[in-house]
Amino acid sequence: AFLTVQEGCDKFCAFCVVPYTRGAEVSRHAARSMGEARDLVERGVRHILDASLRLPDGTWARVNTDSLTVWAADLFMGGVLMARAGRALDGALADRALDEAARQALAIARLLRDPALDVYHHGYFARTGERSSSRWGRANGWTMLAKTDILRHLPEAHPLYDEVLAVFQRHAAGLLALQGADGRWHQVLDNPDTFLETTATAAFVRAFAEGIVQGWLPEAGYREAVERGWAALARQVRPDGTVEGIVPGTPIYFEDAQYQARGPRLHDPRGLGAVLYAAASVHRLHAMEAASGPEARRLEVRNPLDEARPDAFVVVPRDRLGGLRGPLVV
Repeated sequence: AFLTVQEGCDKFCAFCVVPYTRGAEVSRHAARSMGEARDLVERGVRHILDASLRLPDGTWARVNTDSLTVWAADLFMGGVLMARAGRALDGALADRALDEAARQALAIARLLRDPALDVYHHGYFARTGERSSSRWGRANGWTMLAKTDILRHLPEAHPLYDEVLAVFQRHAAGLLALQGADGRWHQVLDNPDTFLETTATAAFVRAFAEGIVQGWLPEAGYREAVERGWAALARQVRPDGTVEGIVPGTPIYFEDAQYQARGPRLHDPRGLGAVLYAAASVHRLHAMEAASGPEARRLEVRNPLDEARPDAFVVVPRDRLGGLRGPLVV
């Protein structure tokens, strides 16, 4: 789908007729673009709810060569959209979207969770009823990022909220026990012979930091894990912003050695978003702590779309406060 926010062109590039046929650059009216965006979201949500491929129990699935498979990544790909759409839309469609996000979080946990380690396998094979061989780091990262977003948007009064929160907390505890000595997590979480991977580390730092901020996780244990993980992530970022240690796209393999052979890449786009997520949540954690001091000033504001964001923090340096003392948190 395409959402146009500007029409026309003033560039007059060689052999291009657009400036002559469409006129000068002009921005479309914001209300019109927002209306079209809402329509696209509604259409996408309805398609996922009514036409997506599923197992008989309703879990999202993909077509494999001879059966259906469940991938951990799909909770992020679909669950985040459903959770955010559930808060952005209205009426029955919004309720259905939130319900779907919560149900899929529980279904993925039921099918992929390793009960001994409380972390997830990469995939599930519907034909055999078996989980894949390995507990791949980024697969767990996708699910933790998704559950973090789902919990942020799911109302606490929702009938499945407590179950989703319990799944998040159990998964977090399993991951905490597997953090490596330098603060990162391994490509295969429970195999220290595999390389240390940036995406998974960033995803878990994001989930832990956000969990502390939101009160889902205790500071004991998790705060130290956040700081160790964040310090390790910072060491993977070169002075020019290039990020090291990101594994490229990875199919479901059948042994740890195949995941190890996949190897990390430099600045692979599949891991950059997780690093930005981690940075935002660590900043929020530090800002929350700054805001708890006796000199802090707190304001609640609304954004231009009139959506309340009481959980957002912005720290303003002391020299920008115009005579006030201490940090100003908005």
